[in-house]
Amino acid sequence: MRKITKWLCSVLLVAAIGLTGCGQKQKTESTAEKSNENHFVGEWIVEPEYAISKVGDENTLFVDGRGEKKAILGTVKGAIATVWQDWSITEGKQGDEKWGCIQEPEQLEETLGNLGITKDKEIILIGETLDGWGDDARLLWELRAAGYEDVKMVDGGWKALKDSGIKTQFLASKPEPAEVKSMKLIIPM
Repeated sequence: MRKITKWLCSVLLVAAIGLTGCGQKQKTESTAEKSNENHFVGEWIVEPEYAISKVGDENTLFVDGRGEKKAILGTVKGAIATVWQDWSITEGKQGDEKWGCIQEPEQLEETLGNLGITKDKEIILIGETLDGWGDDARLLWELRAAGYEDVKMVDGGWKALKDSGIKTQFLASKPEPAEVKSMKLIIPM
């Protein structure tokens, strides 16, 4: 009887250990799945590693949508800085008709031209995702409305880039003005 009891206890112990191991494995997989759920995916969103690979590429322009004041404390190496309000109608006060709307095509051509934002470059937008207002998304929307196709924003914004070890600089780079012409606004849906 004692042998049977020892054998039964051993079998139960092995089964319990086996089931516990399986449960932990499922928990690990579940955790991995959840971490992937926190990442955005889409045509206009890139991971920090992608952005890092584009630093110094002459066909890529980083645009820090947090503005000059934030860029003073650090931005991506080579990035220019701007805010969506620079691209919008801001005459009058908030709440007035057209306040905050996208500029008319001729004015937007001048604004983007002065910033050197041309359609022949890949534009990577940087935002403040944790405490921001979605400034990078607003800039992306405006560029898409202006007919720019190669525009992306970074999943996790400035913090994710900095945490990933992107090359940085204090102060934004001075924009290299360029000619931007024949703009027609198309509001993307």
